[in-house]
Amino acid sequence: MAFLNERIGVAYYPIPKVACSTLKGVMYELETGRKWKRTPELAERGIRTLHHYHKSRRFDPSDMADPADFWKFAVLRDPASRILSAYASKVHKKNSVELAKEKHASGAGMLKRIGMFVKGGAKGVMSLPSHPSPDEFVFNIGAYRKHVEVIRTHTRPARYYLGKDLGFFDRLFRLSEMDDLQEELSRRAGRRVNIPKKNAIPDEHKVGIDDLSRPAFEHLMEQLDSEYELLSAYFPRPSQSK
Repeated sequence: MAFLNERIGVAYYPIPKVACSTLKGVMYELETGRKWKRTPELAERGIRTLHHYHKSRRFDPSDMADPADFWKFAVLRDPASRILSAYASKVHKKNSVELAKEKHASGAGMLKRIGMFVKGGAKGVMSLPSHPSPDEFVFNIGAYRKHVEVIRTHTRPARYYLGKDLGFFDRLFRLSEMDDLQEELSRRAGRRVNIPKKNAIPDEHKVGIDDLSRPAFEHLMEQLDSEYELLSAYFPRPSQSK
């Protein structure tokens, strides 16, 4: 679902774990003239965070009345890097899986308070490692996606958010090309637009493909085969250095 800015004719298609929070904040400021802040009016509408204000949803070109009227863009990330970043920030750092298990173990009150984490039966969640290693996460990623909502949201394929035809977009930027995006948005807005760096993962939580065993790496590449096929013009299939 596109984040539309009719003032400058721009449509942004967010992908979780690809500077999503940062760019939603930039688009909000371009739209409203102020930085994101939860106001009483937003609270009354049930909007708690910027991600509630604009959710990252499945691609649907019909969301736009006339797509040709907007300059359409998205930001891409290497698929393996995105998966491992989701593990580092949503599992290794925040331990969402443990929260999911606590949800099922602690009764209805906990179910309501952290219901954002899990959909599905308790049995499936309880059978998963609470503190998975990178290998355990990769080998069980299908089960984690099924039972833990925050993992599902942050590891869905890029095609879920962008569709199968990348020709729909006027420009796709790699995550490493944020300076180019900043210049383009500045040009279209007629003023300087700054894209801050946010949500940096501390070094002690970062995980890369070299942190995986060879079998886990090969399993991840099998899982991401269609992703690398879709994004072949932007990212080569990686290989381990070890």
